[in-house]
Amino acid sequence: MQVKVTFRNTEPNDDVRSRAEEKSEKIKKLMRSPIQVSFIFSKDKLNHFTELTVTGDGAHLSSSVKSNDYFSAIDESIDKMVTQLKKHKDKTKIKKGASKPSKI
Repeated sequence: MQVKVTFRNTEPNDDVRSRAEEKSEKIKKLMRSPIQVSFIFSKDKLNHFTELTVTGDGAHLSSSVKSNDYFSAIDESIDKMVTQLKKHKDKTKIKKGASKPSKI
């Protein structure tokens, strides 16, 4: 799993980077094949934005969150991504007796 962390319009922060890498382990548990996780952190006057993109296992999913601080934004975006990954996993799951899902 590759984790890429980018900071836009803000200073790089090692605490935020390590928190993002730590929390991305939840995503790794839900995916089968090698994946790439990308965090983009940006800031305006009052709000902190986190964009999370996951690519791999036939999926390209993203979530974005606006919050008061980066740590809560990371938690919210991971929760959103876990929900999306579970939904994706259920869609691509081969059920007994059913034909394989078509890749569109």
